[in-house]
Amino acid sequence: MRVHKIGGNGKGTGDFFVLASPTKNEQVKFVSGDAEIKALAEIVKAADLGIVFPGPSSVRALRRGTVTCGTVAAPPPSKGKAPSKKPAKPGAVTPIDTKDVPAVKPEMLPGSCTVELLPSDLVRSIE
Repeated sequence: MRVHKIGGNGKGTGDFFVLASPTKNEQVKFVSGDAEIKALAEIVKAADLGIVFPGPSSVRALRRGTVTCGTVAAPPPSKGKAPSKKPAKPGAVTPIDTKDVPAVKPEMLPGSCTVELLPSDLVRSIE
């Protein structure tokens, strides 16, 4: 499983590097994202990320994870143009005029947090 629930609440996303050993997450470094998520570094460090190591060893694994907190708010009701009173011909495609419709970024509401670990072969650099 690549997605793990972690303690903490908030809203936004952020990327972290995690240096894990068989017994604990030794280091966590915030890479990019929302400032509110940066404050969750200690929670990520304490979380069980499910990284499995072969037998007792001193090996460490560098993983990159994306922390996501919150839920997407429901979109506001559409305020589009009223439909035309002229009936369309059967089988005709009615074009949609999108030039007057602004692009809306979904609003995030505070909520619980998860971390999704990238596969280890995708971690190429720590910078």
